[in-house]
Amino acid sequence: MSELYYYTDFETFKLIMDNGTLRFKESTKSNDKLDTNILYEELKEIFNERYGDDASKNAQIQFLIGFFENKGYQNNSFPVVACFTEKADSRLLWDAYTMNRKDRESKRYNGVCIQINIEQLANAMQKECNENDLFIIKNILYDKDSRKRFLEEKLDEFDKSVEELSKDSDQDQDIIPKQRFIYPSGRRGIEVKLRKCIVFPMMKFLNNLQIMSPLFKHEFWNEEMETRALFCKQESGLEKLSDGAHFYDVHIQNEVFEKVILGPEFSNDDMKVLQAQDNVIDISKIQFVHSMGTGVITSRN
Repeated sequence: MSELYYYTDFETFKLIMDNGTLRFKESTKSNDKLDTNILYEELKEIFNERYGDDASKNAQIQFLIGFFENKGYQNNSFPVVACFTEKADSRLLWDAYTMNRKDRESKRYNGVCIQINIEQLANAMQKECNENDLFIIKNILYDKDSRKRFLEEKLDEFDKSVEELSKDSDQDQDIIPKQRFIYPSGRRGIEVKLRKCIVFPMMKFLNNLQIMSPLFKHEFWNEEMETRALFCKQESGLEKLSDGAHFYDVHIQNEVFEKVILGPEFSNDDMKVLQAQDNVIDISKIQFVHSMGTGVITSRN
């Protein structure tokens, strides 16, 4: 994996230094409408290709997807992410992630681009893993072929599990009560209790999909060259922001910082503000360098 960089505005950088934490947030609250949801959208196409001729199976699977998405089933883990890039000192990313953030806008290019020590970040995440937690650091995949291969692979596993479990004479399951299905053909619906040979494999499939879905994005975002650190924790272990987004703050030490690139308009006064804080991160041990955009680009007031 290449070197990773984390862009943020000055106010957030002050919080990182002051608290010694890096915030992981729910990815569906970003400015990407398909973030985390793109796999679900393309999954519907593949379902129709695979199971369109089996009305009963297709109806049950479609119900389970809706049941899962509407939180009818309590999943064991919930993914939150921190977003990085392989691009250092990028004009595009200075604009997108230090000047024009979703929650606020900065008046000057005085944010920072932090070069991250990947191994030390992984160590910090590992220290905060409980028994059922999981973390992944992985490059985002942007192409449709990669998304389709992933979904096809997981559906192959699903079909195999269905076949094996269908041999069991006991098909009772207590996850989902009886449901009424109306088939696509328009035939009158019937009330049935879903068999475990469908429910158990589909719950496993959907759990896996929820965990991995933030690691796939639409081709439009390819130029950002994003890598995500994804932390899966039980929802009870997460906190919520005012907009309802889940988050978790991972504690970090100086070793996570390789160096910090100061934004093109980062001033001496900004540095004095940082130094005046009671920081958990020792500023004196961090290598600060200036952006190549210093003296080149300025904000327009």
